[in-house]
Amino acid sequence: MIVAVQTRKARAQREKRRLVDAREKGFDGRAPIWERRIPAYDAKTDPYCRLYHEGNDPPNSMSTMSSGLVSAPPRDARAILAEAQPAGAPAEFASICAACDFEPHEGTDPHCQLAVLKAILSREAALAALEALCEDVARRAHRSWALREPPKPLDQVTRREAADAMSALRDRTLELCEALLAWRGDTDVAEAKPFLWHGRDYALKVASSDSDFVAAVEPLAAALGVDARRMRRNPLMLPRTLDDAHVAPPTGEQTAKGARFAAAEAFLVAEEVRAGKGITAGDAALDDDSLPALAAPAGPQSDALRSQQAR
Repeated sequence: MIVAVQTRKARAQREKRRLVDAREKGFDGRAPIWERRIPAYDAKTDPYCRLYHEGNDPPNSMSTMSSGLVSAPPRDARAILAEAQPAGAPAEFASICAACDFEPHEGTDPHCQLAVLKAILSREAALAALEALCEDVARRAHRSWALREPPKPLDQVTRREAADAMSALRDRTLELCEALLAWRGDTDVAEAKPFLWHGRDYALKVASSDSDFVAAVEPLAAALGVDARRMRRNPLMLPRTLDDAHVAPPTGEQTAKGARFAAAEAFLVAEEVRAGKGITAGDAALDDDSLPALAAPAGPQSDALRSQQAR
């Protein structure tokens, strides 16, 4: 009995000593979880505190010599970014480029670069929205095929969403081509430099066409009444593809909107020629009556033109 009492007293004294050491010397992980405490902070025992160095370092140490120096006041981040951006650039040009992971093109107008960058981001957002819609339509079709059932026709809401998404992508592509033309200025096509986005010529990415996935969604093409082949290599969603750009279009008056699409089509074809893709641009005038409707099937007039050229 006496031994047990002495053992409890010794254990209590050890725990009390451990707690005292934890408060004075630091945290002790050996103590029970319910007894662990954050020790009282002592600046003179903290090697990362200036007071610790003042009491322990020799008088000629670097810390003592630098303790009397006054650090420079913090600089404004806007001033630092202003020094990093080219002359004549709009405010926060460097921060915008850094946020978008974009390397500025030296020797060109920063305002035009920002306009192209904005057009690229807008087009990528429209492209992602259309891709998500196509994935949803394809998922429904695959579910029906797995059940050995014909895919259900798209409802009116989905058809309207698809038409709106394709129209938005078409407009963003047109705005991008116009922004690239403004960025190029009067530079000759042969001497023009590509506008790189994540290390790739974005104009060629558009021309190649990065929206060809729409042609692979058969229910969507059937709902819009469009030949799937005309959805490939057709970033501007015109009645003809870039491969058919050399075919003379139907005659008709050209409106202002038709001229914009004609210039954008000629720009994309010229970019492929510059990159050695072997496509020759012909007369790019378009009939504006057919511009709003990609869903218009190939008419007999265009088929006759193609067969005449083939002969």
